[in-house]
Amino acid sequence: MFQATPSIPVGNTQNDSYDMNEYSQRMTPLDPLDDDQDHMFRNVNSQALSQVSQDLFPFQDSDRRLTHFPRGKRKGTEPIQSTQHNSAKKVMSDLEGTLKSIDKSLKLSIHEYVKDVDVDPLIKEYIDKLKKFPQFLPILPDKETLLKFLDCKIANDVEPKLFESLIQNMVAYFQTKYFQNNVKDATENDVALFNPRYDLRFPHFNLLPNKVLEDLTKLRQASVIMYQQRAHLGVNFQLELFLLRMSTIIRKYLKHKTIPTCTCNGKDLIGKENLHFIFMNILSRTFFMGAREFQLKFNVKVIDWTNMPTKVNLILPYWRKSTPDSPPKSTKSRIGNEISDAIIKQKISCNTNNVKEKWEDFLTNYSSIIQKTTAPKVSGSNNSNKSHHSRKNNSKTSVKKSSHSRKSNSQKPKPNKKSVQSNTSTEAEAPNVNPNNIINRMI
Repeated sequence: MFQATPSIPVGNTQNDSYDMNEYSQRMTPLDPLDDDQDHMFRNVNSQALSQVSQDLFPFQDSDRRLTHFPRGKRKGTEPIQSTQHNSAKKVMSDLEGTLKSIDKSLKLSIHEYVKDVDVDPLIKEYIDKLKKFPQFLPILPDKETLLKFLDCKIANDVEPKLFESLIQNMVAYFQTKYFQNNVKDATENDVALFNPRYDLRFPHFNLLPNKVLEDLTKLRQASVIMYQQRAHLGVNFQLELFLLRMSTIIRKYLKHKTIPTCTCNGKDLIGKENLHFIFMNILSRTFFMGAREFQLKFNVKVIDWTNMPTKVNLILPYWRKSTPDSPPKSTKSRIGNEISDAIIKQKISCNTNNVKEKWEDFLTNYSSIIQKTTAPKVSGSNNSNKSHHSRKNNSKTSVKKSSHSRKSNSQKPKPNKKSVQSNTSTEAEAPNVNPNNIINRMI
């Protein structure tokens, strides 16, 4: 389970000046990174894997390192006519321009995903909500700023029912931020939070050199660090979406209510300023109420990630742990055992001429031999069992007969799907198969 600091991290806590009437211009990011730190953190994943790649495989071409992952074709992006393409390109350009005009400092995560607006409904929801209320950037100010809004008093206070939906989104925000902070701290200390399991089954894993085992561990470690890097940055979108949903809930509530008067520092506010302070007062109440209850109900802990061991460990075959100086002297497998038994029982001849003759016959009649050896076995019915069941059924009542009949039908042997599929595939491929092509995959 992830663990975090007892206090709920909110935003920039530096003592910069803040004009409460210019909210949209003073919004500060959550746990902000300066440009150099942000660039370094975003690229450490590629640097980590690239470095491992260079260390392990120095013979590779620079453009074919492990960091080179071709981007797959996105569903729904088939080629379109040039006129339509130009029109779509203009629409996208206008949308990007609109988002940049709303978020001039480009602090929001949406700029990374804007091109997916037509294929991802979450992206569309985010953009629609942001465009409807561009005055509110989905980034919380620091705690001190939020506390100032609690000093404002609202006449004819809002209904408690409003906070039911708000608190759900705020708790989701705290949970996600809690996760993000721990992933960030762990990654900065090169701590992998999980040990990935890859189902790449080496035929004889126990005979791999120790250096290969160590190199595979380094690659797994680097891949987990990359995974955590992407997770840390990816959840920024979630945090902003939660805030946008909260802003929508508050605006819909106020839209259908008579706007009360908000008093701040002994002054009655009017117009847009009044509406803005009411909005922020509701948001601040939700924040502090949720922050208190979240910490009371959730086991929040402090972890020193500098002393936390990584979860990725070196996987070794049993003999390297128990008797490292005594590697296996023989290699065994099911297929090898079957062939060995056949040789011992003289079902397979080792005579030179016989081996050559069998091999030539195998190449010449490859299709028919393969089909014969892979054909599914069909088990016939057993007459003695039939007569046994017949006598048994005759001695019972009609009710028990029908019951036994249903039971017998349910216990009929099912066909071997794997065998049937294998045979079907072989029959389809056999006429066009060149046995030498298959053999070349083995040598």
